[in-house]
Amino acid sequence: MSRELYSEEAEFGVLGAILQSALQQNQALVDEALSSVTAADFYFEDNAALFQAIKDCYEEGIPVDPVTVGVVRDV
Repeated sequence: MSRELYSEEAEFGVLGAILQSALQQNQALVDEALSSVTAADFYFEDNAALFQAIKDCYEEGIPVDPVTVGVVRDV
């Protein structure tokens, strides 16, 4: 028997932890999270898109904060 396990709250926790780490300028933790997790790891499409926006900002040297990520995600 195979079941897909997913939790929207857990996904929110991962995204929140990445954003909080970025705001606290904990680059090592942000690097580790962004290299360990992919957008495909998220079950919910909106969360995957938000993760990808965070990763795109980070890779392009754009500050990772809720306002900037929101603007990039909407583009």
